[in-house]
Amino acid sequence: MESSAREVEVGSALAADAGKSLEQILGAARGASGQMQEISAAIEEMSRSSAEVVKGIETVSGVVEANAVATEEMAASAEQVGQALEGASAASEENSASVEEVSAGTEEMTAQVEEVVALAGSLARMAEELREAVAIFRLSDEQPGAGAAWDRRRPAPGR
Repeated sequence: MESSAREVEVGSALAADAGKSLEQILGAARGASGQMQEISAAIEEMSRSSAEVVKGIETVSGVVEANAVATEEMAASAEQVGQALEGASAASEENSASVEEVSAGTEEMTAQVEEVVALAGSLARMAEELREAVAIFRLSDEQPGAGAAWDRRRPAPGR
């Protein structure tokens, strides 16, 4: 009987140890559950932030598209270059405030907008140079002595 009592004692001690281990496992599981809830909340916050970044990127993409359209219009018509630049500049100023509110992930898009504006300025300069180059080949009726000027389209008198 002593051996049975000893076995019961050993079994009881093992059951007590198993109970303590189970309590530790349950405590760890509760802690993990709490951490999972914190992680879930962090993921939800990141998701909301990502949605805001996406909206910001869409806004900046719209600005880039608008500036691209404006650039095409400026290339097509040298007389509209000044007006388009003023509109692009105003749009750029309005959008720069929105761009500042967007997360660091949109900084690259902002740089692209600035590059488009710089290219538009370059196109404006090229358009002005082209206008000046074309002006050499035109005669104005309002210029003094315009009738005596040589028209490059017709041979000079006496030739």
